[in-house]
Amino acid sequence: NQLAMSQERLELVLEVSGLSLWDWDLTTGDVFHTSSSEILGLTSEHDISLLRDLRQLAHPDDIPLLRDAIIGHLKGELPEYFAEFRMRHRDGHWVWIEDRGWVVRRDVSGRALRMLGTRRDITQRKMQDEALDAAHSNSKKIKYLSEYDPLTGLANRELFHHRLNEAAAACTGKLGRFALLNLDLDRFKVLNESLGVEAADQLLQIVARRLGEVFSQANTIARLSSDEFAV
Repeated sequence: NQLAMSQERLELVLEVSGLSLWDWDLTTGDVFHTSSSEILGLTSEHDISLLRDLRQLAHPDDIPLLRDAIIGHLKGELPEYFAEFRMRHRDGHWVWIEDRGWVVRRDVSGRALRMLGTRRDITQRKMQDEALDAAHSNSKKIKYLSEYDPLTGLANRELFHHRLNEAAAACTGKLGRFALLNLDLDRFKVLNESLGVEAADQLLQIVARRLGEVFSQANTIARLSSDEFAV
């Protein structure tokens, strides 16, 4: 019949889109699910009954966010309920869930009576996002190490020479000019050998900090070698 065909179409759409449907009766607390139990590997009636209360399956760190999202929508402060949170799979690992919902029925006083929503497993997407973030972070670290001295945070020799060439190229005509200052720490080798590497490193960091206090950010300050600085 027509109802059965509509149900089949709905189930097909949900299956293709990777969505599960939930229907929450707020007056009784009953929740109807399609496929949510499959996402979490729940099989027994007892396991599936845990879906009645998301707090039993949600990651403890995500519960405050989940609660605020639901309450905010029930109170009418948010146009929809939306949350991304982790739920515990029957095997013990965590599954990332994208949850959406809307109040579809209220009483005359405005109290929410029923919510409909969808649920999607976004674990794969989260893993891809984390991998991209890690790759981006590593790329930034590599670029930083290629241009800056890790001990002092100043520009290294390569970056300084690049900035120096840029300054020279920009100084065309009679008014073009720039200044170059070279600084060398006397008896640094003696300090390094007598007090040790840690004391020598602290001295280099102090010198770098003081140079940063003296010169503005418009200048390039660099550590060219173990005890040689330039501005």
